[in-house]
Amino acid sequence: KGTNYSNWTERGYLLNRGVLYRYSPDSESEEHQLVVPTQKREQILRDHHGAPTADHYGGEGTFNRISNRYYWTGMRKFITD
Repeated sequence: KGTNYSNWTERGYLLNRGVLYRYSPDSESEEHQLVVPTQKREQILRDHHGAPTADHYGGEGTFNRISNRYYWTGMRKFITD
């Protein structure tokens, strides 16, 4: 862990059992977003937008639903494009 780990936690990242999460260090909320690897992003988008059981909320609505639980850099553009 060491110094590098404390830099990550100060920026709002937490490693739990080998899984990386993002959180807001300034918030009292205990909600965490799973940091999604590149190879899983399309599947998450399909699950929340294109699946037969998913409601269609448009780009921004889909982004809002996904961003409640997941995070990756550039996700708004990825989802709304």
